[in-house]
Amino acid sequence: MQEDSISIPIALITEFLAKAPPFYVSVYLLARALPQADASLLAKQMHANVGDVRHALGYWQEKGLLAPSAQPSSDPCTKRSMDAPPNYSVEEMQLYLERYDWVRQLKQSAEKHLDKFLSYQELSTLFSFYDWLGMSPEVIELLLAYCTYGDKKRGMRYIEKVALSWHEEGIDTVEKALEYIKLRQEGVKKIMAAFGQSSRTPVPAEETYLKRWLKEFALPVDIICEACRRTVLQSGKVSFPYANKILSDWKQAGVKTMQDIEALDAAFSAKKSLQQQKQTNDASAKKPNRFLNYDQRDWDFQELERLENERRKQW
Repeated sequence: MQEDSISIPIALITEFLAKAPPFYVSVYLLARALPQADASLLAKQMHANVGDVRHALGYWQEKGLLAPSAQPSSDPCTKRSMDAPPNYSVEEMQLYLERYDWVRQLKQSAEKHLDKFLSYQELSTLFSFYDWLGMSPEVIELLLAYCTYGDKKRGMRYIEKVALSWHEEGIDTVEKALEYIKLRQEGVKKIMAAFGQSSRTPVPAEETYLKRWLKEFALPVDIICEACRRTVLQSGKVSFPYANKILSDWKQAGVKTMQDIEALDAAFSAKKSLQQQKQTNDASAKKPNRFLNYDQRDWDFQELERLENERRKQW
């Protein structure tokens, strides 16, 4: 027997009612009223698009206000969202364009950034950033601007790779996106210049090191640049593994400023000087003295005088 009432968490009213999209609130209420219904059934009940309902359910699940049972594992969207990007039909994308202003605006923005008309496949990829990766239209707009800045030849495949990278790094708000872009534009550019490579962008293998230094190590850009300069001077080449060894040692030593590096350099020089002095002293102690390096003998001077006299008599 279906319940004739449901309880509503206070947080829904005090925290989310003002900022959650009205459609999301409607999906939440219906999902609570029909706890056994999947996204497809909820969409049918609301006369809404199933993709939008799935996205709304994911929103409430992420906020902890809706149990995963409202979208069971048998729902095809669950598998699709977790394992592979969705592939929308032409009919679906046409429906989105007709129904939602923001989809049309995003399409127009992408065509402006890419300087071409989007195919339905490209539009499907673009929409998947919202439906699959959970990016807001504002974050997608920043993604487009970032990926095409100064290079209109970059296509949707490249943009998708960056979108996946953002998703993996948890870049899901405008603030996080702006912070990332600033770091990339200023930090990475300076690091590549320190390597003498200001005319090119880092390749994927180099990107891994850059992320480690900037995110995992959380080292200031000027410290990373110093390691890159020393790498070139000491090894005579651009070597990210070599620089990584320097930065790993500095990280372990607690380096945070250039003054910390200077202190390490001074301590290293002092230790080296002491070692060299010790080696010099040890070598001097072992070096033979030609004035003292003979066997000591006990001489019998009377016997020597007798032998000398006998020698003279023989003359």
